[in-house]
Amino acid sequence: MRTIKIGKSHSNDIVIDGDSTVSREHLEIFIDDDRNVFVTDKNSLNGTFVNGTKIFEPKKLGRYDILR
Repeated sequence: MRTIKIGKSHSNDIVIDGDSTVSREHLEIFIDDDRNVFVTDKNSLNGTFVNGTKIFEPKKLGRYDILR
């Protein structure tokens, strides 16, 4: 299993600079032992969207889902 943190802060695994829509600690991606992928918004200001829908709880991603 693996966790990937994404945001502006340099403490994240993936740092996104220069984008005013990204929070310091924006989202977290979790991959379980069966290779299922989940995304969780970390109370970001602008939110995290899966296929155009804002998520409010962890969401399992499908093969062709679009994360924004």
